[in-house]
Amino acid sequence: MSRVFFLFGFLLASSLIFAQETAFRGKVIDANSKEGVPYAHLILPELKRGTSADVHGDFRFEAGDVAQSMQVLVSSVGYETRTLTLGTMSETIALQPSLNALREVVIYDLQDRRSKRVNPFVGAKIVGLGNFSGGAYPSALARYYARPKKFDQGCFMKNLEIDFYRVLGADNPAAKFRLRILEVAEDGLPGTDLLDDGLVLEKPENAARMKVNMLPYKLSVPSEGIYIVVEHLFIPENKFTEILSVQNNEGNYINYEVERYAPIFKGVEIAKNQRNPRCFYKSLTGWKPVTQLDTAGSALAGNAPAPAFKVLFTD
Repeated sequence: MSRVFFLFGFLLASSLIFAQETAFRGKVIDANSKEGVPYAHLILPELKRGTSADVHGDFRFEAGDVAQSMQVLVSSVGYETRTLTLGTMSETIALQPSLNALREVVIYDLQDRRSKRVNPFVGAKIVGLGNFSGGAYPSALARYYARPKKFDQGCFMKNLEIDFYRVLGADNPAAKFRLRILEVAEDGLPGTDLLDDGLVLEKPENAARMKVNMLPYKLSVPSEGIYIVVEHLFIPENKFTEILSVQNNEGNYINYEVERYAPIFKGVEIAKNQRNPRCFYKSLTGWKPVTQLDTAGSALAGNAPAPAFKVLFTD
């Protein structure tokens, strides 16, 4: 039987002590419709901390006694990212809908006669993939999937299976997350969203997996392939406390409580010398290969974790 490793994140959230806690409250809205932008992200890059708005676009963020010139990045799928400062933030933050570059439109007749299943779990060691920011700010995980061969005409995503890992030291709660499908950018990294708003999904309580029917979206897979992305939402209903047991220099184990955000996705272990695995995590400065993570002191013993989704393509 294969050993099962569990990994929540590689960046342990450091304890930040503030002289005075200041709570910022407000609402992120669509600049045109004036409606709330669900689950928009707000991140302070200098503090390496962030949060997500709720389903109505409302947010509350705790910050310390920090400079009013500190930058805040406000972003959401389908909108242009705004850079503000704490001193210029108002209670209402308007985001402009993004204008993606027009792509060539080719109309295919969806036949659903030929199919191809891709399952990267086969023969691999299983790991749990949580917040790659160590629970400090919303992050995302991406993996590349090539367009299957012999799909000369149309190629579509029929369904997508997402597996989840159990939460250590806590119940396995229901949790919301965002699913995104991205095209491949010119530099080979995850690029523009193919689903304008992404899909906010909810993992049922104690669910080990969920299957998403993608046919209603008629998502045509480009010849260059796609990136499948799952994005954590830092909302109160997703928060839980993980109990970590860490061995000190004397050989004794000490328990620590660390705030995390569900769900924990099931992934696989890959060798760091594996040729171009094309798996990425979203950092404060953009997409980074998972092979750059320092895992020498973890259960992975120097290898890398990667998201692994089961995908069914059809014609």
